[in-house]
Amino acid sequence: MGSGLGLSQAFGVARQSGGDSAISSTVGEGTTVEIYLPRSVAKPLSSRDRPRTTESTAKRGMMVLVAEDQPDLREVAVAHLEAFGYEVIQAANGRTALGLIGDGTEIDLMIADYAMAEMNGIELAEAARARRPDLPIVIMTGYCDSSAIDAQIPNALLLKKPYRPADLAGSVQSALWPESGSDGAKVVSLPRQRVRQRGA
Repeated sequence: MGSGLGLSQAFGVARQSGGDSAISSTVGEGTTVEIYLPRSVAKPLSSRDRPRTTESTAKRGMMVLVAEDQPDLREVAVAHLEAFGYEVIQAANGRTALGLIGDGTEIDLMIADYAMAEMNGIELAEAARARRPDLPIVIMTGYCDSSAIDAQIPNALLLKKPYRPADLAGSVQSALWPESGSDGAKVVSLPRQRVRQRGA
């Protein structure tokens, strides 16, 4: 709320699609954001012609926990992950996510938004690692500066918003199978676990 990330995401989606956006405001009336997208002249693929990405890019039976306090963004992430073939459970906040981790649910990966209220993604990741030190974690963020995440959650992945479905798929694959690597510019590998001294 009030972070301005919604506008940056709308602009990013438009530009990634080869389009643009415009914004106009009138005091007392409100603000209008217009997004311009190029029209596609390609014929839609039939179900027979569609690439079978769910079997080639994901392993079925893997459980992914998505912690995101913005319902629309959470639903988009969940929909993409399910399309890739993953099983997904979702949490609207960090405390709910921790409850799912602590109740014995088999979770193979957690994806958490950085800018959640009450308990942000960093705090959630640290609490989750305290319960599951081996839990792969992906942090989603619309902020450019990753130093705060770098300093506190080593050996995690950072997925920068706005992201394409392929970026999300790549981050999940890299987190679950680190040897596969990541080709996406939106996916950043944070340093391996380092020892921090008290009082430092």
